[in-house]
Parts: sequence; C-alpha cells; structure tokens
Amino acid sequence: MASETKPPRFVGPLVHFAQQAGLTVEASPSGSWIRFPGQRGTLYVVQDAWGDGCTLMEMATGQGRTIQHFLDPRKAVAAAIQQARARTNAGTALASRRAQAG
Repeated sequence: MASETKPPRFVGPLVHFAQQAGLTVEASPSGSWIRFPGQRGTLYVVQDAWGDGCTLMEMATGQGRTIQHFLDPRKAVAAAIQQARARTNAGTALASRRAQAG
C-alpha cells in the first residue's frame, strides 16, 4: 500500500526572508503576508497583488497606522524587522528609566 504524502506548504518570499533573518512570524497560508506582533501594535508586510512590491503597515493601537511601500520584498521585511527592534529597544529603555525613577 502506497503511503500518502502531502504536498509541501508554499513558502512565499516574505516567509523565506523572515526565516533567513531568524524570525518566527505568523503568515497567511499562501505566504502573501506576514505579521510581527509589537508593543504598540502589529506590523504587517503584504505582497502587492499587482506586482512584485510589498506594503509595510504598522497598525498602532489607538494611534492610527503607518504605511510604506517597497519594490523589493527583502527591503520590506528588513524595514519591518528594524521597526520591530526599534519598538522593542524603545520599550526596554522606557522600562529602565521608569525603574530608575521609581
């Protein structure tokens, strides 16, 4: 009796680039978007439906959103990583200042 094999799950370039950077991300089943949770909101990198570009959206809780467009998916993922790290570093610095003051 032949064993059944499942086809591999498609890994789009966004997931691939995030994995290369050592990140664990949530992704759509098709790999067309990835999500990074953050302290002030959530970062999404979404592949354009009409070409090779990507849109980076930061959905900040209670503060609206920031949108940037990139023609290269690698640059979009790199910008998301940079923003996620900047938020983490800013949160760590704020917590340190609060601990020193209190």
